[in-house]
Amino acid sequence: MTIIIYLQNQSLKNNVNDYRTAVIEERQKELKDAVLITKHVIDNMIAKGNNEQDTIKEIEALLNPLRFADNNAGYFFIYTIEGINVIHPLNSAIQGTNQIAAIDANGIRYIQALIQSSKGHNQFVEYSFPKNEGQQPQLKKKLCCHCK
Repeated sequence: MTIIIYLQNQSLKNNVNDYRTAVIEERQKELKDAVLITKHVIDNMIAKGNNEQDTIKEIEALLNPLRFADNNAGYFFIYTIEGINVIHPLNSAIQGTNQIAAIDANGIRYIQALIQSSKGHNQFVEYSFPKNEGQQPQLKKKLCCHCK
């Protein structure tokens, strides 16, 4: 009887793990689709050839209200390859500042990691960061891509 209970528990754990993996993979696919669509829109805005400041304002007007995920907590932000924040809808105070040395709660230089991943064809980066100021850091998983 003990063996049967043990095997049932193992089977249940495996099923839960399989389900969790499938949910995460589906969520990552949805996020990847949203990021790639947004990237194509931004690339087209850049290709119009307007001056840089006007293009940034146009992109900012597009991105600032955009939210995704079930709880609308997801948002888009842009950094230059040098680590300068161009657009951040939740923290305009860092716009125009170099964040290349920013570290998360675990000492990870997450802006550097995001920039590196943008060079590697849409890879996810995990880092910890508070959802809101004063809250405990939460694991975040960001997808990066390189715009023109």
